[in-house]
Amino acid sequence: MEVEKTPLGWQINLLFLCAHCCTVLAEDIDMQLRNKTKGVEFFNKDKKKAIYNYEKAIKEAEEWMFKFGLDKITYEAVQEHNKAYSNVIANSNALIRMMMLCLDRAHTDGGDARVFKRLRSLPEGGLFPEKTMERFRMKLEIVPESGDRVHTVNHGDGTLDIHLGNENWQVKLDSGENIILNEKHFNLL
Repeated sequence: MEVEKTPLGWQINLLFLCAHCCTVLAEDIDMQLRNKTKGVEFFNKDKKKAIYNYEKAIKEAEEWMFKFGLDKITYEAVQEHNKAYSNVIANSNALIRMMMLCLDRAHTDGGDARVFKRLRSLPEGGLFPEKTMERFRMKLEIVPESGDRVHTVNHGDGTLDIHLGNENWQVKLDSGENIILNEKHFNLL
C-alpha cells in the first residue's frame, strides 16, 4: 500500500504542519511579549522549549517518513524544486491563519456551523474521506456567562447576572425583577 496516497499519509503531513504551526506561534507570542514590555517579559522558556522539542521529535520522525517515501514523494511532486518544497512552511502559516479565522468566526452563536457550512460548500480535495473527518467531530458545550441574554417561558427575557453554583443563576429580568433560575429553565439568546 502506498501510504502517501491515503488519508494516513495526509494525516502525517498535517501532523508535521501542526508541529511547525506551534513553533511559529511560540515565536510570535514571544516577539509580541518582548515588544509590548520592551524586552522585560517573554514567553515562558520551558513552555517554548517543550514546543520546540515537540517539533524536533516530529522532524526526527520525518526520517521514518522518508523511509515510507512521504517527503520524497512530496519533493518529487514539485520536481525537486527547493522553493516549491519550502511551501510546506507557507502552508503551516496558512493553517495558523485558517485556525485563527475559524476560532474567531466560530466564536459567535452558531458561528461554528456557518464556518463549516462554508468550508463544505467548497469543492472536495479528496484528501480525507468524510468518515475520517467525522472521527474528530466533538460537540461544543455552550457555557452560560454573566451578561448573556436569556429567555424563560414563565418570566420573559433577561440577563444573567451572577453564577450561584450548581447551574443556578441570578437573572435580572427585563422587567427589573431579579430571580434565581437553574440553567435548565432558560435558553440563551
